[in-house]
Amino acid sequence: MVKIGATLIPPELLEKYRKVVNANDRYWNSRATKKNALLSRPRLLKLAQRSLLPMIKDEWNAMSTEDKALWALSGQSNGMTGYNSYVQDKAMRINYGLINDAEPSIIKQGKVGKIIILDPDTQIQLMQAHPVAYWIVRKKSGTKSQYEKIQLTEILTLPFEIAISYKSSLIPTSAEYSAQYYAIVRSEYQGRTIETKLSIPFINDTVWRRTTKELGSVRGNIRSYTLFLEVINMQGTLRFDNLRAEHTGQNWARDKRCNKIETTFTRQYYNVPKHWEPVIIGDNSDYYSEYHTFFNEYGYGDHLYAEGLYGDGTS
Repeated sequence: MVKIGATLIPPELLEKYRKVVNANDRYWNSRATKKNALLSRPRLLKLAQRSLLPMIKDEWNAMSTEDKALWALSGQSNGMTGYNSYVQDKAMRINYGLINDAEPSIIKQGKVGKIIILDPDTQIQLMQAHPVAYWIVRKKSGTKSQYEKIQLTEILTLPFEIAISYKSSLIPTSAEYSAQYYAIVRSEYQGRTIETKLSIPFINDTVWRRTTKELGSVRGNIRSYTLFLEVINMQGTLRFDNLRAEHTGQNWARDKRCNKIETTFTRQYYNVPKHWEPVIIGDNSDYYSEYHTFFNEYGYGDHLYAEGLYGDGTS
């Protein structure tokens, strides 16, 4: 037997009740839900007082047209507007207690990826798999908690371009050593699987540099590719940002801004990791994201104290 219940609202409270509670689906699963009312002006004022955005917005408005153009150019390298790029960088500097604005750069912005290898480790390898098709979960538009599976099809058509911004402070520990960002492109030809390597070797330098490589042809039909960050027989620190793996008019590198490269699993990307997957890593090695000029403000270069290296203070 169906049980039916009801709640009687006193007349003096009925108006207030209707303002905050909304009847939802009264035919199948009857329930009451809270109304998502607009925030009042006092609450908006309190939120604005706790937010960094009003202060950053005023500083942006006071900036010269030439400086805004430089920030716009900086934002284009990672798909952001000049204003968004400045807000992201300024908010990070305020949270870290840094005083002056950062210089806009097309090479690096905000957080950068960092690989650190300490003795006795001498090798690390990170991987991003790019199969032809994989599934992700995406929130349904207009819903609160409903998601749907979306299949991404990533068919590689040439030319294929990879690019990376980096700064390397790696020291060789053997006569044979290497440090590189590369892609292994797999193609099929006459019943064989052919692997073509497209590589960007890292050069030790005290300043940031950006390098691009392009693949124009392979033998056979391309099936898939995999991106790697690899260091062999070296120790020290490698920083990188603005990753690119571009084909079919789109940059397919995941976490291309390197804001949180240490993430290894998310429910959204359950077929392939959203960021980087460690293949080879030792106990004294690590990879994570950090703000690119945090330690420069204090005159210690851009190396962590625990590394025993103090750099030259450049950013």
